[in-house]
Amino acid sequence: MLDNDLYLLNDGYEFTVDDLESLSRSAYSNKSEVQQLVIEELALNLLLEFVSP
Repeated sequence: MLDNDLYLLNDGYEFTVDDLESLSRSAYSNKSEVQQLVIEELALNLLLEFVSP
């Protein structure tokens, strides 16, 4: 984590929680209910990976 709002992946890509939420909403609106649940779970796991101590 670079600061309170900016995260850095191993490949150097920087993203914010807002970026992740936006991508999730976009994918969510174009998928079936089961796919939406999977997207939500993956997004939550990614957030927890970067937020957990």
